[in-house]
Amino acid sequence: MSNKLDSDMKSRIGNGEAYLNIRRLLKKTASYSKRDPEVALVLARKTTEAICKFVYYTHVSDKPNSMMLEQLLTTLLKDRIVPKKILAPMRTVQSYGNFGAHDQVDEYEDIDVTYALPCFQALETIMEWFRNQNMDIEWALTTNVNNIGLSKRTVEVLKRAKLVSLAELCTKVENELLSFSGLGIKTLYEIKEVLCFHGLSLGMKFDSHLIDELSNIRINSDW
Repeated sequence: MSNKLDSDMKSRIGNGEAYLNIRRLLKKTASYSKRDPEVALVLARKTTEAICKFVYYTHVSDKPNSMMLEQLLTTLLKDRIVPKKILAPMRTVQSYGNFGAHDQVDEYEDIDVTYALPCFQALETIMEWFRNQNMDIEWALTTNVNNIGLSKRTVEVLKRAKLVSLAELCTKVENELLSFSGLGIKTLYEIKEVLCFHGLSLGMKFDSHLIDELSNIRINSDW
């Protein structure tokens, strides 16, 4: 996996709370998928809408909150931001979610897992694409400072300062690091050089909720 910082990573990091909300919604959808598939359909649609807003925020505008899912899908298709092979499962989730959210008049049978399965499978496809698009964020948030190429001495200095995750390190500025015992100019230059190699830098604005939720854990599926 490439660890290089792509052109819009800072924008996506800045929208960290929305990114974390998508993960929460996915977990909630998965938890309801068997015990109450009807509720899970609505949650799947909500998850997809949150993903579309995140993508819109990153690529189009920072004010997508008033747009409904249909408007978002139309815009993302028109601007070719999301590939058609992903828009298709998004439409599937939208359709099932609408069905689960509205009274179906004279159709009072419960929605079971078998009926809802295509929706959940479509959401899995969407999430796989979304994770791949944002793997650099999760890499930075889930990587320990002793796994990025720093010298053993520098890692020990950072650990004594209780800086364990790469994301936490990136939020610091030069003066903060130089205030730590044992961390001088030479060590500072080493840190900056290693961060630059990975496309990162000091003074980045990682969302604190993301750091708390994701630091020092492995990346794996919520589903």
